[in-house]
Amino acid sequence: MFGGAKIMKHTFRFDGTLIDPEHGTWQIAPEERIRIQKVLRLAPGDIAEVHNGKGQWSRGPISKSDGVYFLKSTEVTADPRAKSDVRVAVGMIQPEKWPSTIAALIELGASQIIFFGQDHTPKKLFSEKT
Repeated sequence: MFGGAKIMKHTFRFDGTLIDPEHGTWQIAPEERIRIQKVLRLAPGDIAEVHNGKGQWSRGPISKSDGVYFLKSTEVTADPRAKSDVRVAVGMIQPEKWPSTIAALIELGASQIIFFGQDHTPKKLFSEKT
């Protein structure tokens, strides 16, 4: 407490891969190395959080071995919402826009993408070739 107020400590979060679920060992993504070393200047033993982008995360001390950063935790937390189906309905778009639209929706977690036509949708977008 400082002057009656609690001092909050920042939580650092990194991308990683759960390499040993039984022991709670994560490998922090290699692209996070510069941020850990040069920007945040974290040292082995500092507490951080790591996540895999699939609804799992852990908190614990970081360690370093042969230039690779790891995080060891006692518990891996999983978000049950990450396993739910996400279906997105999109008004019919031009075929040349499909790749970027589909890629963005998948990146956001869509498990099913449904294209639908509206009254003013050109009929050519519904051809077998399309």
